[in-house]
Amino acid sequence: MYTNNRRQGFQYDADGRLKQDDDLQYHYDAAGHSIAVFDADINKWLSYFRDGDGQLIKRVETIFNPIATAYYVRSTCWADASSRN
Repeated sequence: MYTNNRRQGFQYDADGRLKQDDDLQYHYDAAGHSIAVFDADINKWLSYFRDGDGQLIKRVETIFNPIATAYYVRSTCWADASSRN
């Protein structure tokens, strides 16, 4: 059942962002971007890292130790520092 666009039994922050549902905990930065999701049942974190424009640049999946890291490149210019003269 929903009341005021919020599902009963779920937790929300003052801005209406979901903080916890039946399975997961959600964490946000000051700009309202998702920065982490935690699954307590399997002790798993998904962490999100963003650039100054709020674009996703990295996602890390951790179960006790990091097991997967994904990088997101949205630049029109990509250079390897070792190629500079």
